[in-house]
Amino acid sequence: MTIDANTRDCLLTEVERQQKYLDKLPDDFAFPLFNAARALESQRRSGAAAKATRPPRPARSSTTRWKPVQPASTCAWQSPSS
Repeated sequence: MTIDANTRDCLLTEVERQQKYLDKLPDDFAFPLFNAARALESQRRSGAAAKATRPPRPARSSTTRWKPVQPASTCAWQSPSS
């Protein structure tokens, strides 16, 4: 498949999609260096760690029993007369 600016993203693989957008950048584009300290500070300010953690699940009592499910008399793909 030829990739041009009008090709829809959903039709591209991940690598093709990345290449499509990289091709739009100027030849002398300087990619910024990754700064771990800045990334951590940004996560702290946004509360990312608080959002990512879940409260603990309540303990299930040993008396909880699962009820068996009764099978349906007919399946959706079967005719009622069979």
